[in-house]
Amino acid sequence: MCLSGDYSNENIRAFSWRTSTRLTLLGSDSQSGRCPTLYATDRDTYVVQGWTVTDPEALGDLRDVLDGESFVEIPKALLRFADAEGAEVDR
Repeated sequence: MCLSGDYSNENIRAFSWRTSTRLTLLGSDSQSGRCPTLYATDRDTYVVQGWTVTDPEALGDLRDVLDGESFVEIPKALLRFADAEGAEVDR
């Protein structure tokens, strides 16, 4: 998780293990109600539901991977919901 500010392991761990996080559905690019979906958190971040990246070549291209991080793939069109945060949810 790349956050602005202090990147020390202690601060990242504290951020990752916060006891309670609330999610707000921003939108989904799926007509059947399944993934991919974008959520906003109450700590000014996003949670993305997508397809797990399992391709060894793609995983090999990732940089600075920290313990506890995982990777999902989403269609570019899903990011439009981040631009429209606060707008009515398109479900």
